[in-house]
Amino acid sequence: MSQGAEKLSYLDTVDNKGNTIPSKKAEYLRQVLKNEYGIATEEELEQELKLLQQRWLSLAI
Repeated sequence: MSQGAEKLSYLDTVDNKGNTIPSKKAEYLRQVLKNEYGIATEEELEQELKLLQQRWLSLAI
C-alpha cells in the first residue's frame, strides 16, 4: 500500500461505549460490494474470501 493510502473497512466504527458510528467509507464499500459483486452481508463476504483463497492456493500448486 502506498504512503497516504487509506485502508477501506467494511465495518462501521464502534466507540468505547459500544455505540456504532456510521462510516461513510464503510457504507461506500458495502454499496460497491453489493452492486458490483452481489455481496450484501459479512457472511457472504467471508464466503467469497474463502473461495478466492482456495482458488489462489490451487493456482500455486
